[in-house]
Amino acid sequence: MELGALVCSPRDPACGECPLVDRCRAFALGTPTAFPLKKKKAGPQPVLAVAGLCTKPSRDGDRDLVLFAQRPDGLLGGLWELPGGDLEGLDAPEASAVEHLAEVFQSRTGIAVEVGPRLATVLHQFSHRSLTLHIYGVTAVTAHGLPDATPPVRHYTAMRWLSPETVGEEVALSTLTRKVLAAAQSNGAEAPPGPKRPRRTRPTTSLELPL
Repeated sequence: MELGALVCSPRDPACGECPLVDRCRAFALGTPTAFPLKKKKAGPQPVLAVAGLCTKPSRDGDRDLVLFAQRPDGLLGGLWELPGGDLEGLDAPEASAVEHLAEVFQSRTGIAVEVGPRLATVLHQFSHRSLTLHIYGVTAVTAHGLPDATPPVRHYTAMRWLSPETVGEEVALSTLTRKVLAAAQSNGAEAPPGPKRPRRTRPTTSLELPL
């Protein structure tokens, strides 16, 4: 222990004072500072994922609500996001991404959806993942439309219909989800319409997403 700390230091080894110098291969090679060999850190793994922005009118009909889901334990556990999931391949064509989103959205929320146009793409860097996330507008195609109550929990810990204007004040959002909402707004994207209901007579406003 003391030999490595006081004599054979990685940056400035005192080879002349080392009692094992005649047995040292690094000294024999003339490159004592090249040891010990450091393992090269693996770079972040590239990951492609999709998420769906699903809306429905509020009960009073004056605004749209967006379905948010709380992640289970693990990466970003406990934080809220738009429902979605990872894709297997990084070169997945658009049609495969759309099909996968429809499947994973229904399996994780219980709501069958029709996937609309891509609203935005967000790049986000984790320590071990380099994420490319495509966000699509999705519309419920279940027989009776979207339920008034929160859908039953499946994959997620919880799900809630929340206003995108105040969601950050009601639940904990990840930095990634905030970037997703900001990207949808900056691209001028509007959420797909939910099931039609009578609305109060007032000027129509577009869905504004918080930064």
